[in-house]
Amino acid sequence: MKRPAPKKKPPPKRLLPRAGRRPSARPEARAAATTHPPDGLVLRPATRADVPTILGLIRGIAEYERLAHEVEATEALLLEHGFGPRRVYEAILAERNGRAVGFALYFYSFSTFKARPTLYLEDLFVVPAERRGGIGSRLLTRLAEIAVERECGRMEWSVLDWNTPARDLYFKLGAKAMEEWTVFRMTPDAFGRLARDGVTARPAK
Repeated sequence: MKRPAPKKKPPPKRLLPRAGRRPSARPEARAAATTHPPDGLVLRPATRADVPTILGLIRGIAEYERLAHEVEATEALLLEHGFGPRRVYEAILAERNGRAVGFALYFYSFSTFKARPTLYLEDLFVVPAERRGGIGSRLLTRLAEIAVERECGRMEWSVLDWNTPARDLYFKLGAKAMEEWTVFRMTPDAFGRLARDGVTARPAK
Protein backbone atom coordinates (compact mmCIF):
# COMPACT_ATOMS: atom_id res chain seq x y z
CA MET A 1 0.00 0.00 0.00
CA LYS A 2 1.49 3.33 -1.07
CA ARG A 3 1.82 6.08 1.44
CA PRO A 4 0.40 9.43 0.42
CA ALA A 5 3.04 11.88 -0.74
CA PRO A 6 3.89 14.46 1.93
CA LYS A 7 2.30 17.84 1.38
CA LYS A 8 4.68 20.62 0.37
CA LYS A 9 4.87 23.54 2.78
CA PRO A 10 3.88 26.84 1.19
CA PRO A 11 6.76 29.33 0.86
CA PRO A 12 6.93 31.87 3.68
CA LYS A 13 5.00 35.04 3.02
CA ARG A 14 7.12 38.10 2.21
CA LEU A 15 6.28 40.90 4.54
CA LEU A 16 5.71 44.13 2.67
CA PRO A 17 5.85 47.62 4.18
CA ARG A 18 2.59 49.32 4.85
CA ALA A 19 1.23 51.47 2.11
CA GLY A 20 2.64 54.96 2.19
CA ARG A 21 5.71 53.96 4.25
CA ARG A 22 9.19 53.20 3.02
CA PRO A 23 11.29 50.44 4.51
CA SER A 24 13.42 51.65 7.40
CA ALA A 25 16.90 52.79 6.47
CA ARG A 26 19.94 51.11 7.91
CA PRO A 27 21.00 52.51 11.30
CA GLU A 28 24.15 54.07 9.87
CA ALA A 29 22.15 55.75 7.10
CA ARG A 30 19.70 57.18 9.62
CA ALA A 31 22.56 58.43 11.75
CA ALA A 32 24.22 60.14 8.77
CA ALA A 33 20.99 61.85 7.80
CA THR A 34 20.47 63.31 11.27
CA THR A 35 24.06 64.18 12.18
CA HIS A 36 24.68 67.85 12.94
CA PRO A 37 27.85 69.71 14.04
CA PRO A 38 28.14 69.54 17.83
CA ASP A 39 28.13 73.34 18.16
CA GLY A 40 25.38 73.88 15.58
CA LEU A 41 27.69 75.89 13.28
CA VAL A 42 27.35 75.33 9.53
CA LEU A 43 29.30 76.94 6.69
CA ARG A 44 27.57 77.08 3.32
CA PRO A 45 27.72 79.01 0.04
CA ALA A 46 25.45 82.03 -0.07
CA THR A 47 22.48 82.00 -2.45
CA ARG A 48 20.28 84.68 -4.02
CA ALA A 49 17.91 84.40 -1.08
CA ASP A 50 20.75 85.40 1.28
CA VAL A 51 21.29 88.85 -0.24
CA PRO A 52 19.42 90.71 2.58
CA THR A 53 21.52 88.82 5.13
CA ILE A 54 24.75 89.63 3.27
CA LEU A 55 23.82 93.32 3.22
CA GLY A 56 23.16 93.26 6.96
CA LEU A 57 26.56 91.69 7.62
CA ILE A 58 28.27 94.24 5.35
CA ARG A 59 26.70 97.01 7.42
CA GLY A 60 27.89 95.20 10.53
CA ILE A 61 31.52 95.15 9.43
CA ALA A 62 31.28 98.78 8.29
CA GLU A 63 30.12 99.82 11.76
CA TYR A 64 32.93 97.81 13.37
CA GLU A 65 35.51 99.47 11.10
CA ARG A 66 33.95 102.93 11.73
CA LEU A 67 33.13 103.25 8.04
CA ALA A 68 29.33 103.01 8.06
CA HIS A 69 29.12 106.38 6.28
CA GLU A 70 30.85 104.83 3.24
CA VAL A 71 28.37 102.00 2.62
CA GLU A 72 26.55 102.44 -0.70
CA ALA A 73 25.64 98.78 -1.17
CA THR A 74 22.02 97.84 -1.88
CA GLU A 75 20.27 94.52 -2.25
CA ALA A 76 19.82 95.20 -5.96
CA LEU A 77 23.55 95.78 -6.51
CA LEU A 78 24.53 92.72 -4.48
CA LEU A 79 22.05 90.62 -6.43
CA GLU A 80 23.31 91.89 -9.77
CA HIS A 81 27.02 91.43 -9.10
CA GLY A 82 26.82 88.26 -7.02
CA PHE A 83 24.10 86.30 -8.79
CA GLY A 84 23.64 87.94 -12.17
CA PRO A 85 24.90 86.79 -15.59
CA ARG A 86 28.40 88.13 -14.86
CA ARG A 87 29.12 87.01 -11.32
CA VAL A 88 31.83 89.09 -9.66
CA TYR A 89 31.91 87.80 -6.07
CA GLU A 90 31.06 84.74 -4.02
CA ALA A 91 30.28 84.45 -0.32
CA ILE A 92 30.21 81.89 2.46
CA LEU A 93 27.76 82.20 5.33
CA ALA A 94 28.41 80.92 8.83
CA GLU A 95 25.15 79.92 10.52
CA ARG A 96 24.46 78.66 14.01
CA ASN A 97 21.13 76.88 14.36
CA GLY A 98 19.89 78.58 11.18
CA ARG A 99 20.94 82.12 12.17
CA ALA A 100 23.70 83.96 10.29
CA VAL A 101 26.61 84.75 12.62
CA GLY A 102 29.33 85.60 10.11
CA PHE A 103 30.41 85.61 6.48
CA ALA A 104 33.33 85.78 4.10
CA LEU A 105 32.99 87.55 0.74
CA TYR A 106 35.66 86.90 -1.88
CA PHE A 107 36.51 87.13 -5.58
CA TYR A 108 39.44 86.34 -7.88
CA SER A 109 42.20 88.46 -9.33
CA PHE A 110 45.13 87.09 -11.34
CA SER A 111 48.84 86.87 -10.58
CA THR A 112 50.95 87.32 -13.70
CA PHE A 113 54.06 86.02 -11.91
CA LYS A 114 52.26 82.88 -10.78
CA ALA A 115 50.01 82.65 -13.86
CA ARG A 116 47.29 81.49 -11.48
CA PRO A 117 44.21 83.07 -9.92
CA THR A 118 44.48 84.81 -6.55
CA LEU A 119 41.65 84.35 -4.08
CA TYR A 120 41.05 87.85 -2.70
CA LEU A 121 39.14 88.08 0.56
CA GLU A 122 37.19 91.34 0.52
CA ASP A 123 35.37 90.99 3.84
CA LEU A 124 35.36 88.59 6.77
CA PHE A 125 33.04 89.37 9.66
CA VAL A 126 31.71 87.63 12.75
CA VAL A 127 28.93 89.22 14.80
CA PRO A 128 30.18 90.51 18.19
CA ALA A 129 28.27 87.98 20.29
CA GLU A 130 29.96 85.08 18.45
CA ARG A 131 33.56 86.26 18.46
CA ARG A 132 36.45 84.31 19.99
CA GLY A 133 34.65 81.09 19.19
CA GLY A 134 36.76 80.06 16.21
CA ILE A 135 34.28 81.09 13.51
CA GLY A 136 36.76 83.39 11.76
CA SER A 137 39.35 80.60 11.68
CA ARG A 138 36.83 78.17 10.25
CA LEU A 139 35.81 80.63 7.52
CA LEU A 140 39.47 81.14 6.59
CA THR A 141 40.02 77.39 6.57
CA ARG A 142 37.13 76.96 4.14
CA LEU A 143 38.59 79.68 1.92
CA ALA A 144 41.94 77.90 1.97
CA GLU A 145 40.20 74.70 0.86
CA ILE A 146 38.58 76.59 -2.03
CA ALA A 147 41.95 78.09 -2.99
CA VAL A 148 43.43 74.60 -3.13
CA GLU A 149 40.47 73.21 -5.11
CA ARG A 150 40.73 76.02 -7.68
CA GLU A 151 44.53 75.86 -7.89
CA CYS A 152 45.10 79.43 -6.75
CA GLY A 153 48.61 80.84 -6.48
CA ARG A 154 47.82 83.11 -3.53
CA MET A 155 45.27 84.28 -0.99
CA GLU A 156 45.29 87.99 -0.19
CA TRP A 157 43.34 90.51 1.84
CA SER A 158 43.71 93.84 3.63
CA VAL A 159 43.30 94.68 7.30
CA LEU A 160 43.16 97.97 9.16
CA ASP A 161 46.33 98.75 11.13
CA TRP A 162 44.45 99.11 14.42
CA ASN A 163 42.59 95.78 14.13
CA THR A 164 45.03 93.91 16.37
CA PRO A 165 42.82 90.82 17.03
CA ALA A 166 42.46 90.19 13.29
CA ARG A 167 46.15 90.77 12.61
CA ASP A 168 47.15 88.38 15.39
CA LEU A 169 44.87 85.70 13.93
CA TYR A 170 46.28 86.12 10.43
CA PHE A 171 49.87 85.83 11.65
CA LYS A 172 48.94 82.75 13.66
CA LEU A 173 47.50 81.10 10.53
CA GLY A 174 50.66 81.72 8.52
CA ALA A 175 49.86 84.93 6.64
CA LYS A 176 52.46 87.69 6.36
CA ALA A 177 52.09 91.46 6.08
CA MET A 178 53.24 92.94 2.78
CA GLU A 179 54.92 95.95 4.37
CA GLU A 180 56.75 96.94 1.18
CA TRP A 181 53.53 97.41 -0.81
CA THR A 182 51.23 100.45 -0.86
CA VAL A 183 47.57 100.16 -1.86
CA PHE A 184 46.39 102.74 -4.41
CA ARG A 185 42.74 103.48 -5.00
CA MET A 186 40.78 105.62 -7.45
CA THR A 187 37.24 106.75 -6.73
CA PRO A 188 34.61 107.11 -9.48
CA ASP A 189 35.37 110.84 -9.67
CA ALA A 190 39.06 110.16 -10.25
CA PHE A 191 38.77 107.35 -12.78
CA GLY A 192 35.84 109.07 -14.45
CA ARG A 193 37.97 112.15 -14.99
CA LEU A 194 40.83 110.02 -16.29
CA ALA A 195 38.52 108.18 -18.69
CA ARG A 196 37.01 111.44 -19.89
CA ASP A 197 40.09 113.65 -20.16
CA GLY A 198 42.99 111.20 -20.44
CA VAL A 199 46.41 111.57 -18.81
CA THR A 200 46.56 115.32 -19.45
CA ALA A 201 43.90 115.92 -16.80
CA ARG A 202 45.13 117.75 -13.70
CA PRO A 203 43.86 116.42 -10.37
CA ALA A 204 41.39 118.65 -8.60
CA LYS A 205 42.81 120.49 -5.57
